[in-house]
Amino acid sequence: MEVKATTIGKAVAKHIRSGAGDSIAVNPDVYIQFLLSDPNPLMSGQMLQEKMITQLELNNNAFAFVQNDANGMPTAIWPIVANSVEAIQDNQGNLYLKFYMPNAQTYIFPYSQVIHLRKDFNKDEIFGESNGPTLAPLMEIVTTTDQGIVSAIKNSAAVRWLLKFNTAMRPEDIEKNTKAFVASYLQTQKDQDSIGAAGVDAKTDATQLQP
Repeated sequence: MEVKATTIGKAVAKHIRSGAGDSIAVNPDVYIQFLLSDPNPLMSGQMLQEKMITQLELNNNAFAFVQNDANGMPTAIWPIVANSVEAIQDNQGNLYLKFYMPNAQTYIFPYSQVIHLRKDFNKDEIFGESNGPTLAPLMEIVTTTDQGIVSAIKNSAAVRWLLKFNTAMRPEDIEKNTKAFVASYLQTQKDQDSIGAAGVDAKTDATQLQP
C-alpha cells in the first residue's frame, strides 16, 4: 500500500477540459492548476493524493471536500477521514453525505462538493463495498492460529519438576528454595561448560515429571 500511495503521490495532477470536436485543453484555468499543486494550507498535492489513495485502499472509498468562496469558486480541497459515512437526500432529491468524525462531530456536505473515489463498486448505489465481510473469515482463522500458538507456549511452561523437601519448611521458604533450584539448574542460559546434570543435597528430592 505504501509503495502504491507513494507512486500515485508523485503523479502530477492535471485539469483537462474537452473542447469542440476532439480538442482538449490542459490546465486551461491557472487557479485550478494552483489548487491541484497546493490543495490546502496544510498539504501539497502529493500529500493529498497519497492520503486519498491510502483511504481508498483501506476502505474502498475516499472522500475530499471542495471548499468554495462566496462566488462559488474552489479555494481548497480537504481530505475527509471519517469513522462512517451516510448518504441522505432532502425533499428536492438532492444528495448529501453525512460524515461521522473520530472526534464525535458530524458534517454534512452536498455530494456535488465532494470528491468521491471508490472501488469494488457493486451492490451499493453510492459507495464501494467494504473489505470487512471478505476479510472477516480470514481474520478469524488468523486469530484462532494465534490463540493456538499462545496456548502452546503456555502449556510448554507447565510444571515439569517436582521438588520434595525432606525437612519441614514454611511456604515462603519452599518458594525461595524452588526459585533457587530453577535459577541454578533449569535456566536455558547456561555456561558452555555445563554437563547437563544437577547436584542437590540430601534435603531435596528432585523428580522430573513426564508429559
